[in-house]
Amino acid sequence: RDKWAKGQLLIYQFGFSKEELINNVKNNFSAISKKINEADKKKIDATVYLDGESKPIQEKVKGLIGVNLRVPNDYIVASDDPEMIWLRKETRETSSNILLRKLDYTDPGQLTKEGIKEIRDELGKKISSEIPNTYMKINDVDLPMLSSVKTINNYYAIEARGIWEIENDYMGGAFISYLIHNPSSNELLFVDGFVHAPGKDKRDYMQYLEHILSSVKF
Repeated sequence: RDKWAKGQLLIYQFGFSKEELINNVKNNFSAISKKINEADKKKIDATVYLDGESKPIQEKVKGLIGVNLRVPNDYIVASDDPEMIWLRKETRETSSNILLRKLDYTDPGQLTKEGIKEIRDELGKKISSEIPNTYMKINDVDLPMLSSVKTINNYYAIEARGIWEIENDYMGGAFISYLIHNPSSNELLFVDGFVHAPGKDKRDYMQYLEHILSSVKF
C-alpha cells in the first residue's frame, strides 16, 4: 500500500516466464478484483452519496416492498407502480435508473440465467421512449449477457450483466441486475440498474449503480 502515493493499492504478480505470469494473473483474477473493489468502496461511497441520502424515497421503497435501499438524494421516483418501483437520476448528459420488484419464489428455474432474463424483459415492457410502440429489452445478440452466482448481504443471488436497447428506437446502454432470494419469506427481489449515456464511458456510472444496488437489505 502507498508505494508512491497515498491511497494507492499496489498488487504484485510474479512468473518465471511470460506464460506463467499470464496464468498467474488468470488464476488470481477473482482475488485481485475483490481487493481492488474493496479498496475503491470508500471513494465510490463518498461520490455516490455526496449530497446525502433521500430518506423519503427510502421510506417509500421500504413501505412498498419491505426492503432497505440507500438511495442518493439526487434520485427521484419515476414510477411506483405496484408491479415495479422505478427510480431515476437525470443530468443533461446521462440518465441513471434503478428498478425494484418483489416476486413470489415458486420455481428454482427463476434463479437462473434464463429466469433473470425473463424477469428483466418482462419489466422492460413497462419502459418506453417518446416514440409509440417502443419498449426496453436485453440485447444478448451483439453482446452476450453474463451471469454468475453472488452473495448480497449474505443472501443468495444471481447477477446478470449486459446491454439493453429500446425496440423500434435507437436508445441503448448497459445494465446490471440482481435476483435475490429471501429465505425467511420465500420471496425474490429483483433489483436492476441501467444507464443511458450516449457517447460516454459507462464504467463509472455502472460502478455507482452497482454500489447502490449492493446496499439492499431485507
